[in-house]
Amino acid sequence: MTTGQIFTKWDETHSELWSHQPIRLEHEMHKSPAFSMDDLAKLIEGYPANITAWSRPAPRAPAGCGAKAISAISVAAK
Repeated sequence: MTTGQIFTKWDETHSELWSHQPIRLEHEMHKSPAFSMDDLAKLIEGYPANITAWSRPAPRAPAGCGAKAISAISVAAK
């Protein structure tokens, strides 16, 4: 994948400023099939359980914080 496929309106100025100062870019990654709910659910389900602490609510997390979203993704993937 090249920068032209990820970022929109990329030009030589962006290349010159890259890694020298903050720049504002627009992208279209949200349109990629890789970010569909099905593919995101497969990614989460395939990730090793022993290193997915982010997928379980913290001991003091407010009720429903994050857990409902993960459950919804898991149910949708089945």
